[in-house]
Order: sequence, then C-alpha cells, then structure tokens
Amino acid sequence: MRSSIVSLTSVLVLLAAIAHAQNVFSDQQAAELIRLAHQNFWGKAKLSTGQVIQPRDERERRTLPIPHADALRVVQSSVPAGLGAWCNVDWRSYYQSFMKLERQKPWSEQQIAFIGILFGIAQGNLQKAMSTSPCTAKEREGVTKLLAVAKKRL
Repeated sequence: MRSSIVSLTSVLVLLAAIAHAQNVFSDQQAAELIRLAHQNFWGKAKLSTGQVIQPRDERERRTLPIPHADALRVVQSSVPAGLGAWCNVDWRSYYQSFMKLERQKPWSEQQIAFIGILFGIAQGNLQKAMSTSPCTAKEREGVTKLLAVAKKRL
C-alpha cells in the first residue's frame, strides 16, 4: 500500500474532522482502499473454518462482496483504529465492537471477512501515513478520547 493515499499529516486536523463527522478519506482515497481490499480478497481471505474464500464464478470475482456505500462506511470507520495504532493505544476494543455490530447485520461469513480485510487495509494505510511523525503525548491523549467516543457512537 502507498502512504500517499492519505495526504493529511496533522492528527489535529484528523481529530477535528472526525469530531464533526466528516470523512477523513476522500472518495478517491476510499475507492483506492476498496479496490486494494477487493484485489486481496478472493483466494487469500479465509472463513472461520480456515477455508480460503473463492468466488463461485468470474462474475462474483468482479463484484464487490458488499454494497459500495457500506464499503465507504467501513473505510471511514477504520480511522479511529488507524490513529490508535499510530499512537500505540488500545484500538482493538473499538475494532472488536465494530465487528460485533457488523456480525449482527445480515451479512454472510464471506462478507464479514471482506469487511474485516477492508477495515484492516484502511486502518493500516492511515497508520503508515501518520507514522512519518511520532505521536506526541497530547495527540495520544486526543486519540484515546476519540476512540472512546467512536466506540460509544457505534
């Protein structure tokens, strides 16, 4: 993944955008992350049984496993976890809560796997982009608060 997908370099700008319920990833950036997740899904992702996920046919291979609007939502939802990973604070409880809610929706196990992969790719991309500078104590405090608020908003 390229760190250039996220051009924002200030965590304060990110925190302000999230606080105002604005998207951090642009539509173009989100589309690239969705494309990367889709490209790395078939034949690589696994079901809970350990079975590698394969499409039934070429049409399924070309089709996004979840609706595009939901994929955009997943990408934007990964931001608090990406910042948490960058600041080395607990982001896993947010991710687990997010995935718990997704599992309560009428998604198939295959779709849940795609959601997890997409979340991870988007989170990792943001973490990598932010790692060009260290997370300060003030930023760590802000990110910790952000994760708590984001988890309550789920």
